[in-house]
Amino acid sequence: MQTETALDRAKGEILCHYDAFYGEDYDQATALMDAVVTAAQSGSQGALGSARSEFHLHYRALYGDDYTHLTGLLDDLVAAAA
Repeated sequence: MQTETALDRAKGEILCHYDAFYGEDYDQATALMDAVVTAAQSGSQGALGSARSEFHLHYRALYGDDYTHLTGLLDDLVAAAA
């Protein structure tokens, strides 16, 4: 039996947010989350900023400008990845 990690929970929260509000296909969101995790684990603030920006650009293109909840979820994802 696999145990759920903090990283799994953080990713799940973002996917739940997408699904609950938008019925999102998870392929793009998962790829963007993986880029954020990789950047967070690299320790490069520039890479992390770019990955987070890409996530926000995708989110904005589909859903508009309210980033408050998503920003908190991404913060949790970055913290779990570190």
